[in-house]
Amino acid sequence: MTIQEIFNDITKRLITIKASETTIMAYNSFLNESSNLNIKPIRHFIQIARNPNPQFQGLVIECLIVDEQRLYDIVIGTDNIDINSIWIKDLIKVGIQTIPVISKTKENEQEIVKKEYFAQLLITYSPGNNYFYKTNIERIGELYQLASLLTNMR
Repeated sequence: MTIQEIFNDITKRLITIKASETTIMAYNSFLNESSNLNIKPIRHFIQIARNPNPQFQGLVIECLIVDEQRLYDIVIGTDNIDINSIWIKDLIKVGIQTIPVISKTKENEQEIVKKEYFAQLLITYSPGNNYFYKTNIERIGELYQLASLLTNMR
């Protein structure tokens, strides 16, 4: 996929997460400057997820783009946008894991315990600084391919 196709995919998802006008304007400003970045993607990961930041609500678009030298982390929420880039040579650790999530609900005065598993890609680029992508367990193979690629590149 070309960088333009990835950006088009992100743009289509802005409607799904109900991004604000300000967020869309900020994303479009980034797009106008992105041609200067000369990003040539080798692999990417994109999804819509719940906003992991407790200060914000709603959904976010999470996108990881890997090119020959850099990693681009793009997170766009309804009212926020966060774009980061780091050198792949600066990565300390890359790995995947499964995470069990236990939820409890009451139904007819009976407690129901539900256990779900998620896959997570964890990228450490300096002590205490990480990027992580948590997704459905069915996508663990995709995360493993990204972890292998990044490990081999550093």
